[in-house]
Amino acid sequence: MMVQKTKPMAVGGIGMVCTANYNARKFGIRAAMPGFIGRKLCPELVFVKPDFQKYTKASQATRAIFRDFDPDFEAGSLDEAYLDITAYCEQHGMTGLCHIRVLCSTPVSGYCCIIALVHS
Repeated sequence: MMVQKTKPMAVGGIGMVCTANYNARKFGIRAAMPGFIGRKLCPELVFVKPDFQKYTKASQATRAIFRDFDPDFEAGSLDEAYLDITAYCEQHGMTGLCHIRVLCSTPVSGYCCIIALVHS
């Protein structure tokens, strides 16, 4: 199903919203919200069925890359992980920010990674 990017969309259904795009969030639609409430907040909301097989495949691909940078990374969920890149950066003579740029530009079959850097 091809839907315009400007439409409010949510992954899930009437029972539960798994996630929502920014256009849907403008109406107050959030993850873990019952879908019928999302529909009341935004009658034009488009529901997209979850595809956990696709999510798992994407997660495995990104985790393979993460292991290169931190073999002991911690996965928070299918789409969330925590890495300590200190040792990798030291071994390769890189600063953390320099390495973040390299990680962001690594092609992973069209997947996009959003990275937050925490300095302790």
